[in-house]
Formats: sequence, structure tokens, C-alpha cells
Amino acid sequence: MTNKVLLVIGGSSGIGSAIMKEAQKNDYQVIATSRQGGMDSIAMDVTDNASVQNGIRTALQRVDKIDAVLFAPAITDKALIHAADIEEWQAVYDVNILGALRVTKALLPHFMKKRYGAFVYLSSTAAIRGSVGAAAYASSKAALNSLAKGVSKEYGRFNIRAFTIMPGYVNGGMLKDMDEQRIQEISKSIALKRFAHVNEVAQFTVASLNIPYINGTSLSIDGGTDA
Repeated sequence: MTNKVLLVIGGSSGIGSAIMKEAQKNDYQVIATSRQGGMDSIAMDVTDNASVQNGIRTALQRVDKIDAVLFAPAITDKALIHAADIEEWQAVYDVNILGALRVTKALLPHFMKKRYGAFVYLSSTAAIRGSVGAAAYASSKAALNSLAKGVSKEYGRFNIRAFTIMPGYVNGGMLKDMDEQRIQEISKSIALKRFAHVNEVAQFTVASLNIPYINGTSLSIDGGTDA
């Protein structure tokens, strides 16, 4: 019988859902949140601090403890920097980095009390290579990598870990908004000449979570895009 509990923030996303299934295979009890909530998920809007606090409180009412949390929500921008609206950047940051910060602050007291916990943030290789037309997204993911390092340094003494997973291009997801020519160009730039499958990202994420010494780092799974 499982005694490990994983809270997945944004469990309705493709990668988030795949990680939930993989975690269950690895004997985790999984609790998920989604913006609207539902029969199988807790309502949580990561842009609203009260909603985050209520969501964490509800999760802890359902289980005695939370051992790890995966933060998966993300939105992107679609404009070159000179044409981008500041409001669009603010919206991206409000979800991608401030949302992660709200969840982190809400869970830290629980992790500190039991002197154990792990934060896993879903980042992107865009954090290190940049992205044309999505600079807000890329820079928010770079900030997420830095948040993980900060958490690991400040709370490692409580046996609290934090790290990010940086997928490259994954089938589905944001690729669905690109034209076919651009998709082919990207595929050719990858050493393995294909995109990642969500289950590969899920397996990598859960395997990393299961290694207690992984902390304060950003782990890439990109098929050799930046090789």
C-alpha cells in the first residue's frame, strides 16, 4: 500500500496528466488540482492567493500529508518583444512564476513542520535557449529555474528539495499552434529527429523525484536539441 503523496498542480494538462499516471505506477497516491475543479480534482487558480491557500488546505484535509508537489501550469505569449503588451507579459508571469511562488509559500510551512518535502517545477529548455516570439514564456521559465535553486538553498536544512524538469519540444502541447513547416524545421534540429512523448517526460520526472539527492538543479530532456 502506498504511503507517498504527490500533489499535482495543473493535473488536467497533457504532461501533468501523464505524470499523475506514472506516479501512480510508482506507488504514489496522487491528488490533482485544476482551475475549475471537478470530481477528481481540487479547484485552484494559481493567480489567486486565496484560491491557492484554500486548495492546499483542502488537499491536506483529504490526506494526512503531502510529500511532493509538481507545478505544471503555464501559458505563453505570441509576440515579438517590441510589439508585446506589458499586460501580456504580466499575465504570463502571474501564472508561470508567481503561481509557482504562491504554491511554494503555501506548502513550505507543511514541509518545514514534517522536515521533508519536494518541489518539482515543470520548466522548459526555452529557459536556456530563449524563444522567438515567446520571450515572456522563456524568461518566466528561467525565473522558475532560479526559484528552485533559491528554495533548495534556503530550505535544504529542512530536508526540502526543489528542482525543475526542462522538456524540449513535446508532441501536442504548444506545438499544435505552429504551422507544419515550422514543425518540420524544429524536428530536423533535434538530434533524435523527433519530438518527445509525454510519457517519456513523465517517466523522467517521476524517476528524478525518486532520487533523494537531486536538488537545486534543472534537468533537461530534449532529445539532443541543444547538443
